[in-house]
Amino acid sequence: MVVNNASVVGWRAQRGQAHYAAAKAGVMALTRCAAVEAADYGVRVNAVAPSLAMHPHLAKVTSAELLADLTAKEAFGRYAEPWEVANVIVFLASGYSSYMTGEVVPSAVSMRERPPGAPRGRARGRTGGGRTMAGCLPRRSPR
Repeated sequence: MVVNNASVVGWRAQRGQAHYAAAKAGVMALTRCAAVEAADYGVRVNAVAPSLAMHPHLAKVTSAELLADLTAKEAFGRYAEPWEVANVIVFLASGYSSYMTGEVVPSAVSMRERPPGAPRGRARGRTGGGRTMAGCLPRRSPR
């Protein structure tokens, strides 16, 4: 099983990100093509496509103003935590996705414009503060 790392920017345009969008769209196409070729060998190939996910490198190379603007456009009014993206990867690597191949799974909803003054949700996933699904999955893949 292979889980590639794409980005929702591979699906949508974002100013100043042509190089990144092209690369991530390429990862998406590679995922679909490799899935078709690897299926003969029983190998699944999928990808995760995070939206805005905060990590130390992003904070270094992105202005605070741009990060605030992008964060405000996220459905929950916040960026994803790395463990939230990891949960999707754990799912794709588990037996729960045993019949999935060639799929690109977004780990966040797409960016949207929020009307001025509209409340921002602060909802968290059911797994709660920093926990991953790994401890919840069975030790053996379901058959």
